[in-house]
Amino acid sequence: MTYIETEQNIHKLYNTICHSKLLPSEYAVIFVYNEESLIEDEEHSSECITPIERDMIINSFRKSAQYVYAINGEDSFISMISTLKEKHQYIFVYSMAQNLNGVGRRSLVPILCDYYKLNNIGSNFLASTLGGDKELMYKLIAPHVGSNIPFTVYIDKTMNLEQILKKIRSGTYILKPNDESASIGVEKITIANASTPDILKKLAKYREKHSYFCIQEYIDGPEIEIPLLFHEHEYYCPGCVEILNSSPSGYLDYDTVKMDDYSFTEYTGALSTKLINCSKNVAKALGFETICRIDYRIKNNIPYIIDIGANPTISFHSSTNYIFRKRFGNASAVYQLLLFIGLANANAKLFKPSFNETK
Repeated sequence: MTYIETEQNIHKLYNTICHSKLLPSEYAVIFVYNEESLIEDEEHSSECITPIERDMIINSFRKSAQYVYAINGEDSFISMISTLKEKHQYIFVYSMAQNLNGVGRRSLVPILCDYYKLNNIGSNFLASTLGGDKELMYKLIAPHVGSNIPFTVYIDKTMNLEQILKKIRSGTYILKPNDESASIGVEKITIANASTPDILKKLAKYREKHSYFCIQEYIDGPEIEIPLLFHEHEYYCPGCVEILNSSPSGYLDYDTVKMDDYSFTEYTGALSTKLINCSKNVAKALGFETICRIDYRIKNNIPYIIDIGANPTISFHSSTNYIFRKRFGNASAVYQLLLFIGLANANAKLFKPSFNETK
């Protein structure tokens, strides 16, 4: 299937969504999330949903379904599963809930959906689990993307830091926890022979908090994010997004992300096609079959993969929602598409007359 055919299929589906009646009472959409009241440390507050974001997501699903539930936290979701199954025949779950300590990021709800035979319309268990292991994702994609990966060294609590530093050339690098998302724990450092004692102390202190992390070459250039939506065995890309970040750090540090102090513009540069094709190769290599996002930085006309969003945030202030909003005209589009793709994947028999009837 060509890119144009894939795009036509998605827009045809969205047109069907816009002209369909609300799903009746047999159907329910469950949104599972974390409020800040659940976090154990301030560093994870950027992973939580604000009341405004929660309401936006609920209202997005309510454009397609009569019954939409918002559940705060994995434990509350577990306690409600039996009641929800008694009340509704077809349950579709979109989850942003996660273990707020990092490990196991967003994996529990997807596997519970498998166990209880609920329809998960967000990233599945495999994708969510991979999202918590940067090293494994990079190993899996390496044969498919060649030199598009920045120089990266992974460090666990048993490794000798001094020996590792001897193998790293002088330059600017980014420290990242292996299992965290977004900007959590990300720091920029400069490595030079003269500063080795100071860097050793810094890395040792960093490892006390993040026992498994990486040192990745800092790519000084524009940051481009590529969201992909999987439908009918093909990946649809609504467009490429450039991050507009005025932070003096030169990257999306924690404070910038937490304060939403950045914006977006559509990237239509010469590398657009290459970025989209590379992203599709990454998603295919990792077996992503719902929604994902591949992040790049461009230097000397070469795109480098700096992060992989196996279960990306798609709330209003995100690159994914921005480009879907621009392409389809409203902030609800990406949520409605996820729901209706989930309907199609669940079982063709779910398409009762109300699905295809016009309003």
